[in-house]
Amino acid sequence: GVRPPASAQRSPTPPAQLGGGFRGSDSVVEHVRARSRGRSPGGRQGGAQATYARGELVDYHSSSYQCWIPARVDEIEAETGAVKLDVRSDVVPLRDQPHLLRPRTRPGRSQIEWVHSVMRDGRIEIEAQSIFRHSATRLEGHTHGVLRYEALARIAAEMDATLGISGSLRYLHSEFQRYGMLHLTFDQFHTVFWDYLNQVQQEWGRSIQLQRHCDFVCEDPQRAYGL
Repeated sequence: GVRPPASAQRSPTPPAQLGGGFRGSDSVVEHVRARSRGRSPGGRQGGAQATYARGELVDYHSSSYQCWIPARVDEIEAETGAVKLDVRSDVVPLRDQPHLLRPRTRPGRSQIEWVHSVMRDGRIEIEAQSIFRHSATRLEGHTHGVLRYEALARIAAEMDATLGISGSLRYLHSEFQRYGMLHLTFDQFHTVFWDYLNQVQQEWGRSIQLQRHCDFVCEDPQRAYGL
């Protein structure tokens, strides 16, 4: 099938500065929202005021996975601006937030529509094969080869770029542990990929529907109907 335009692939090492630029498929929206809150995206507002709000969805650069993973801001220390995340035991100091946190990476409309069409048209196995073969290792008795643990980072990066999200590595790692094997067969990866696409559609599909509704409501009637 035809893949959606992939988001720019993230480097496994966080850049020295994240502030000031546009990031992710909804970067312009995030930039406007950030300006309305009086700060630059991913930057600091000044003093000890927190950069992020409680309950905000973010990406966190995990030292364990060496990549960006989804996270949520659970608590904010009023005096220091440090934040407590749902994926980390200790707080993220204000000084480290520009390097370790960024607004949540969200799939664009074309990526969500691609996920929907893949599931609707029964192309999950074909797309799973396309991704799997790029990182698979040959092994006797397995037509499609197998996915070894050391290849998880590479295949996760491709999934992140294709789906416009972050955190595929964390999900694949948990599935690898669940199977308790030294590798994943294609059938196992096919099941994992199906589950993951379903999660992406459930989490982000509604936001695309709401955006479509907004586009319809906000459309200029004169232009829409040639008045």
